[in-house]
Amino acid sequence: MYINAKTFVGILSLALLSTTLFAQLEPSWKFNTYSSIYGGAATDGSSIYFGNEGGEFYALSQAGEERWQVNLSGSIKSTPAVSNKAVYINTGEGILYAINPKKGTIIWEKKLGEEKKYDLWDYYLSSPLIENDRLYVGLGDGNVTCVSASDGRIIWSFKTVDAIHATPVIDGSSLFIGSFDGFLYSLNKSTGELNWKFDTAGSTNYPNGEIQKKALVDVDWVYVTCRGNFLYKINKTTGAKDAEFFEPGSWIIAAPVLVGNNLLFGTSDSQKVRSVDKNTLKENWSATTTMRIYGQGIAAESNAYFTTFDGKVIQVNTSTGDSQVVFQTQTSKENYSLIYNEQGYFRKDMLQLYGSNIAAAEKLLLLLGAFAGEGLKHDGQLIYGNSNGTLYSFTIGNE
Repeated sequence: MYINAKTFVGILSLALLSTTLFAQLEPSWKFNTYSSIYGGAATDGSSIYFGNEGGEFYALSQAGEERWQVNLSGSIKSTPAVSNKAVYINTGEGILYAINPKKGTIIWEKKLGEEKKYDLWDYYLSSPLIENDRLYVGLGDGNVTCVSASDGRIIWSFKTVDAIHATPVIDGSSLFIGSFDGFLYSLNKSTGELNWKFDTAGSTNYPNGEIQKKALVDVDWVYVTCRGNFLYKINKTTGAKDAEFFEPGSWIIAAPVLVGNNLLFGTSDSQKVRSVDKNTLKENWSATTTMRIYGQGIAAESNAYFTTFDGKVIQVNTSTGDSQVVFQTQTSKENYSLIYNEQGYFRKDMLQLYGSNIAAAEKLLLLLGAFAGEGLKHDGQLIYGNSNGTLYSFTIGNE
């Protein structure tokens, strides 16, 4: 999200979805933590695990009741990895933890490196990925590291030029991960040796084309988004670009979700949900949303669900692009008039604040209960956390 003080790129296009639409999802339960939730939740089928910016890590029952809570060193802004032996989570202190899933006690902890926040819109940490007895995770110091899931022993580490807050993905013998240096890396998952790296195109204000979220691998291709306004289709073996989709005047932060032969993804400043053909990246349709989207969509039968920074859940028909707001947080309803006028555009004083103090404007926006992180679909439930520290569960049925 970049707003130039002179031009306010993208702000004046903040058309809202119809205010006559009523929320159709009501929380089946919600759990309050009172510190912002920017990471996602994970489950082992019994408990739901998540953390918040205050360093509190929780296990809840499937009904949203607290089972245990443990305080960790550093903010938690990632999604846990779960095995039958432990739950793994990393923090803003560069520490990776293994936690007993039944008791909430720490099995081991390992300082992997140093963390940093890249800029105002860097809300996340890299989430750990587990495969067999190995964990893979990125760090703010630019390293992607592989450790033993049994004891935290470092097996290998690969250094990039800038922070890695994207989450790794594995396909076959390769690991794919993006960096704020603007490269997508393919590494040998066993040794950490470089297979290839792909350089994204940047923009005027963000020339690196920073990669903030995970890639998507499908058959022979890897798809990745970046701040340089592009979605790329890349040959997973060679690293050669096959196709690209350009989003004028807007970052594409969120990872795409695969629905049949199409990719669906949300955008930042242009505030769209788009569907493109996975082979050509040609657009099928677009839907206007109410605010920027940073989280990956969740597909469920004929619909996909996206969440926005103004505290809303949006349901989109995956075939037609027809969309509607199906939930809005109470804090969003109560504070909306502080930010938006009756026509659904930023108020004049909000625009002025973005020009003079972007950090203060962003903080005000978060009062709406921004859904910034990833969601979890499990057993007919959609689970999302928001900037007000509440974890919501919505029943959508076994779609």
